[in-house]
Amino acid sequence: MSSFVVSFSSPTFTRIRDAGIGFKSVYTFTDCPTIHSGDDDFEIRNYVQPSKAGKTDRDPEETLIVLPLKAEDKTAESEIVNGFKRLGPSSLLFLRSIEEIDWSVGDNVSGVYLRSKPESVGPNVHKVNLIGQESEKDEVDEQWLVFHREVSSPEGKAVGRVEVAFSLRNEDGPSDVWHIAPVPTSPLVVFFPTAVETNLGFLVQGPYRTTPSRDNIPRNDPWNKYLVEKTAELLIEALRWLILSVRDPEDWYASYSKTIKVFRETEMPPEAAHMRQIQEFVDVFLGDRFDTEERAIKDFQAHVAEVKSVIPADRLLVYELGSGWEPLCEFLEVSVPDQTYPHTNATTDFQKHNIELQK
Repeated sequence: MSSFVVSFSSPTFTRIRDAGIGFKSVYTFTDCPTIHSGDDDFEIRNYVQPSKAGKTDRDPEETLIVLPLKAEDKTAESEIVNGFKRLGPSSLLFLRSIEEIDWSVGDNVSGVYLRSKPESVGPNVHKVNLIGQESEKDEVDEQWLVFHREVSSPEGKAVGRVEVAFSLRNEDGPSDVWHIAPVPTSPLVVFFPTAVETNLGFLVQGPYRTTPSRDNIPRNDPWNKYLVEKTAELLIEALRWLILSVRDPEDWYASYSKTIKVFRETEMPPEAAHMRQIQEFVDVFLGDRFDTEERAIKDFQAHVAEVKSVIPADRLLVYELGSGWEPLCEFLEVSVPDQTYPHTNATTDFQKHNIELQK
C-alpha cells in the first residue's frame, strides 16, 4: 500500500471541521496530503501552504483525501489497518452528519458500520441503532439511548453539545423490553474516542479542548472544567428521566421549604465561598420555578406527567419514596443488598448542617 485514500459524501459535513478536529495528525504518515472536494483540488506540503493538484473523477458531493505514505515508514500500513479495526460501529454514535463508514485494505480486510436516523423518545433524548460487519467477525447490532444538551462559548456562540449515551440490551430476544447495561470500556469521546478512560460504564461526549495529538485533554483547562459541569447537569437530568421518584406533592414542598429553600436564602459567611458557589448553582438550576407553593407543586406535577408520557410504562420505574430496596433492585435487575435501605438528607439533618454553616 503506497497511499491511503479517504472518501466521503456529505454536503453538510462541517460540524467536526468547525470544532477543530486536527488535520495535522496525517503528517505522521504522509508528507503531502491531497484533497479533492467540490471545485477544489489541492495538496498541502509543510502543514500550511496549499498548491494546486490535478483533478480526479468523482461524484460532485464526494470528498476524496489521498495520503501518499512515507516510503521510509515500514509500519504505516499495519498501524492504519489496526486503527480501522479499533473503530467499530460506536464511532458513528455522536457523528450527526455521517451515517456510514465503509473501509477496506486491498482484498484482505474490510469493515462497514451504519447508523440509523435518531428516534426521538423525549425532549433532548433519542435512541440510535448501530450495526457493523468486519472481515471474519460476527455482525454487531447496538442500541443506544442518548441524552444531549446544547452548550455555548463564554461569548454566547453555540459550539455543540455535551452528550451521555447508555448502552441498551435486549436479553429476551424479540421482546421490546430494553435494559441499560454498562459498557466494558468507556473512553471520553470528543467526536471520536480519546485515550481518557472515564470508567463510568457509559459514554460521555463533548467539544473538549484536546492535546495536539487529539488523544487526551488538558485536565485543568477552564473550558474543559465548564463542560464537565454541564455534563454533570445533563447526567442528573438523564437519571431523573430514567428513574422517577415520586411522593405526595404537599409533603414534598413542605420538605423543600424547610431545606433547599432555606439554604438558598441563607447568607453564607466569607469563609464558606464553596457553599456560595453551590447556592449559585442551585439558583441557576431551579430559577424562579419554586417561588410560590402553587407554582412549585404545579411544576412538580408537570414533571411527573411529562416523564410518564414519554417513557413506556415497562421501561420506567416510578419509585414511591419509602418503598425500600425491592422495587429499585427489581428494576435494575440486581440483588437486594444485605443492609438497611439508607435514609439520609433528613430535614432535621439538613437544618442542623445549615445552622452550622452560619456560625
